[in-house]
Amino acid sequence: MSLQNFAGGSHATEGSVEHPRGCIGFRHVARRSSNCARSVIPALQAVAQGFFRAGAIILAGAAGVHAQANGPTVIKGHYTEQHSLMEGDSGPVTWTWEFTITLSGKGAIHEEWSGRNNHNLQKSNNGDYTLGETAGSVAWHVLGANTLQKSINFRQHTLTFTIRTSGKACHLDAVFRLKPGFTDMYTPRADNGEWTHFSLPKTLEAECEII
Repeated sequence: MSLQNFAGGSHATEGSVEHPRGCIGFRHVARRSSNCARSVIPALQAVAQGFFRAGAIILAGAAGVHAQANGPTVIKGHYTEQHSLMEGDSGPVTWTWEFTITLSGKGAIHEEWSGRNNHNLQKSNNGDYTLGETAGSVAWHVLGANTLQKSINFRQHTLTFTIRTSGKACHLDAVFRLKPGFTDMYTPRADNGEWTHFSLPKTLEAECEII
């Protein structure tokens, strides 16, 4: 089963579970015989258990590994990007970010990030998200059986991380894009928090590995 199939499971309807003979819709179960109720309830339990097992197995499949009943899937990596102030001659600013992403079997994603630039400034942040949902400016989605994508929505640009796996191999793409109508990145400075115009960052390198 692919991650796309798992994501599509949310569209399941009442008709996806076969009704026992003589039962017309789950809301009518109370009006039917006790035999009907006994046959419907196990069917509902089986469906719920099936979705839970699929979540544990398929999310681990996104990292290109088999589900581990006793532990999560962990992806580590780093990327380096470079940008410049639109005004002044301060030279390029280069940031290197290291991250750890932990995937659990229930669609939960935990992130830990730490970064340092060429002016010796440091930043760090953590976050908790759910696969397929948007939290603030961040969203995680399934693109295929072995591909996950994180998108971050900024004021004038976006940043997209795409993680592709094959077995234990891992490939990371980090792509910055301007939003329509804008020509630069407008974001707070790391040193004093002042909103400033920068050139759109360019990714110099990006790597990941499955732990």
